[in-house]
Amino acid sequence: SRRSLEFIIFAVIGIVGLALNNIVMYLFTDVADINYLISKLIAAFIVLIWNFGARKLILFNKPEK
Repeated sequence: SRRSLEFIIFAVIGIVGLALNNIVMYLFTDVADINYLISKLIAAFIVLIWNFGARKLILFNKPEK
């Protein structure tokens, strides 16, 4: 059903956000040698933008008729 599909998409967006968080944390902390708290702040901002943007574009965008 439509509700199940929406939930699956919502969950996938969240899982991608978690993976993105881990990747950004790794890159900034281990590769770029930035303090982990600053890395976490940057990662949180990037993931916030990802979650908002993806959900807005994919889930809450009404198809035009």
